[in-house]
Amino acid sequence: MPAPRNAFRKREIAFALGMGALAAGGAAATLAVLHDDERTEHHAPMTRDYRLAPFEQISVSGPQDLEITYGGTTSVQAEGSAEALNQLEVTVKDGKLSIKPKAGFFGGNFALFDDVTVHISLPDLKQIELAGSGDVQIDRIEGKSFAASISGSGSMAIEMLKVEYANLNITGSGDLTAAGTAGETQIDVAGSGEVDAGELHSTTATIAVGRSGNVSLFVDREAEVSVTGSGDVNISGGGHCSVTQTGSGDVSCAGYGADRDD
Repeated sequence: MPAPRNAFRKREIAFALGMGALAAGGAAATLAVLHDDERTEHHAPMTRDYRLAPFEQISVSGPQDLEITYGGTTSVQAEGSAEALNQLEVTVKDGKLSIKPKAGFFGGNFALFDDVTVHISLPDLKQIELAGSGDVQIDRIEGKSFAASISGSGSMAIEMLKVEYANLNITGSGDLTAAGTAGETQIDVAGSGEVDAGELHSTTATIAVGRSGNVSLFVDREAEVSVTGSGDVNISGGGHCSVTQTGSGDVSCAGYGADRDD
């Protein structure tokens, strides 16, 4: 006896619904795979080169790191995820290279930049300002003068400095280490950070410590030291020290003695 027509229709409808669900599930799985691939590509490490005008100064804010190589032609290359590099602003204005998160990103996830490193090569660097939490590595600096300042929690290391005049300034909690030679060195610490320059040989020096940061420096001839905070100053070498001290910090001078005005 032939099956009723409505029974066939029910089976056809059920089959169609089943195939539709299968197709929808397959499409969803495909979209999920594509989304995962896109996410992986978005977070995969990459490099980006920047074509910029010449510069002799650098300003950096944010958690990204810098590696600076002295000499050769000027080049700037960033390494990190596409997501992070797309949010990084790298520009030059009036001879100063600026590296920072793009405007509008402040308040965002700054951990995005933790794995970003900017590699910089340039023939002359006169000044660098670090206002973020990133670390800066500089292999060598040569020239008439050089100035470095830290106003954040980041650190800066200068492997070899060879200048007539060096100005090292800390107003944050970051640390600065330096080695090499300088004719005259001026160090100002108004934060809790430390200047470790015991391997920097300076002919003369002027040092001011206004808070809890510590300073060490090698001085050949004469050092003028002012301490109004709780930070300590350690002068090695044969230099004579003139000390003005109103804070609780200690001043150690390994030279021929010290004139004190307490």
